[in-house]
Amino acid sequence: MSNSPGLQKRLQAEGSRFSQLLQETRLEIAKQNLLRDKTSITDLALNLGYADVSVFSRHFKQWTGFSPRNWRAQQTVGD
Repeated sequence: MSNSPGLQKRLQAEGSRFSQLLQETRLEIAKQNLLRDKTSITDLALNLGYADVSVFSRHFKQWTGFSPRNWRAQQTVGD
């Protein structure tokens, strides 16, 4: 193992938290997949590390104000 500071300490020094970074990353990956793929929401949730689709859907709605299905539908309306 390296002697460099851990990720938590580095993030803390930058004013971030791992959970915040994880949440932002999951949201970006989810949005990208919902826009370009026809991946099921269940598969997407599992690929993002969620054991339960309902937890992913609840988080996605907290982040965007929309369920994943409604967010995807809203994005494709403009196409």
